[in-house]
Amino acid sequence: MITSSTLRRYRSVAVVVLAIAAISASLGTVVYAGNFFLYDENDLVNAEPERRALVIGNGQYDHLSDLPSPTVDAKDVGDVLASIGFEVTRGENLDKKGMVDKLAEFTAKLKPGDTAVFYYSGHGADLGGNFYLPKDASHPTKSSKQQLANQSLSEAKVIADLQEKAVGDGSEGAVILIIDACRNFPAVGKSSGSEGGLRAPDAAGIVALYAAGFGQIAFDRLDDTDADRNSVFTRALLPLLKAQGLTVDQIGTDVRTKVASLARAAGLRQIPGVYAQNETPIVLNPSGSSLPRQQTVRGGSQDSAESPDNGASETECDRLAADPDDTMKVASVAGVSAFRLDGLAALEACQTAVNDHPDEVRFQFQLGRALSGSKRYHEAIELYHKAAERGSAAALNEIGRSFQLGRHIPRDRVQAMEWFRKAADQGNAAAMHNIGLLLANDNDHQEAFSWYQKAADKGSSEAMYSFAALYEEGKVLPRNPGLASTWLERALNRGDQWTRGELRSAPGNWSEETRKSLQKRLKDAGVYHGSVDGLFQSETQTALDAVFGKT
Repeated sequence: MITSSTLRRYRSVAVVVLAIAAISASLGTVVYAGNFFLYDENDLVNAEPERRALVIGNGQYDHLSDLPSPTVDAKDVGDVLASIGFEVTRGENLDKKGMVDKLAEFTAKLKPGDTAVFYYSGHGADLGGNFYLPKDASHPTKSSKQQLANQSLSEAKVIADLQEKAVGDGSEGAVILIIDACRNFPAVGKSSGSEGGLRAPDAAGIVALYAAGFGQIAFDRLDDTDADRNSVFTRALLPLLKAQGLTVDQIGTDVRTKVASLARAAGLRQIPGVYAQNETPIVLNPSGSSLPRQQTVRGGSQDSAESPDNGASETECDRLAADPDDTMKVASVAGVSAFRLDGLAALEACQTAVNDHPDEVRFQFQLGRALSGSKRYHEAIELYHKAAERGSAAALNEIGRSFQLGRHIPRDRVQAMEWFRKAADQGNAAAMHNIGLLLANDNDHQEAFSWYQKAADKGSSEAMYSFAALYEEGKVLPRNPGLASTWLERALNRGDQWTRGELRSAPGNWSEETRKSLQKRLKDAGVYHGSVDGLFQSETQTALDAVFGKT
């Protein structure tokens, strides 16, 4: 099972799982030697982030029932991904060795910062973890649970391999799994596996999209007259992959709504499982324009550390790229968290703002955020340094994050802490929270607690979320679901988009007691009139929206 502590520990890691694997890279020399791929490490360091996908469809089985859709589904998904700029590696009706070799071939091409999509369609089973079944897998009635697991490809291995290559150095690569599996799979011996949808992945920083919820059937056809070439899930997915500008989170929400509607109309039940823990938005088919890759952006100065009213009024750059914790942002905008910032959409607006107002340091900083959101870290860091020299505490914090995450520079915890402290000295709440996170990672929980408190007092919604997590987990502070819900509500009131996203897509990360306590608080606020049952369905979600960004 995924624990809240596991998830929160890696809040800054951007990994997405939807059952697709996409990443593409120019690696220079890559040599295959037996089971190993050898590459020039310098090529990996210097290459720009790429987008690649591994797409596998298993429909013909030696000992299991054949499936009509997987090979067609995989072809169609692969074609769409290729059409929107992914380099696609394909596999069809593979045995165990073929699946392992194809995964190794794919991961050998990945490098830190890449976007990787893994798509699998075929039989799958919960065997003490999610497993994708190769064409030569034994029939479950003739195998033990362990035997069948040994014959299959584990989801844990897929995630671990892709995470290690795309985000293993702390860079903001993305791993996206899209899984169309578990079609009425039979029980495994006396210790049965799942007869329906797979479990959410036991990994941190994941966005996962599964064709069906745990224990449900993922249907190939709605009824005997259904002539669609694709499974119910994939037919809903394909047009969303093509759509320009949609984030992975939006794709997950829309495909879930569409599949549930199709199934319900046919008298069936299939609700895709969506699990989102990415910090920054991931757009598979970008629609925004961007700056030329080698363009260097230069800005001007600003002395004030307060929300400016001088020089320039609210602009599109402010609306798209202002940092919620930046004291230099205009007061009329709430700001956009890194989790929601669309770098590509913000680039043009912020470049225009810098050109029109070269003396506004906030635009210089916000253009840096747009570049960072587009994974152009080398340009972003240059801008952050310029903004920091002119008094931007938010830029100091971002330089610290660059050292913390290894964005275009070597990871360096000491340097990260030094820059965070410089920003905190200037009153930046995000930096105070980041200091707390570093101290917590060093097991200095009491000192971390004091920094969380400072950040929360400054209005940091991330620190409020951290307090909620501490009271939920009961390791540093005594477990208290009531106080956990109090801090969750405060984070929501401050407009923390991470908190809102988690309570929308993965409320089960929080205990039933905490969920009930939050529902009671929503009742007391007069925005919720349903049962206090811990079920975060439509009425609770509407109430959460009502308090979001209230203060």
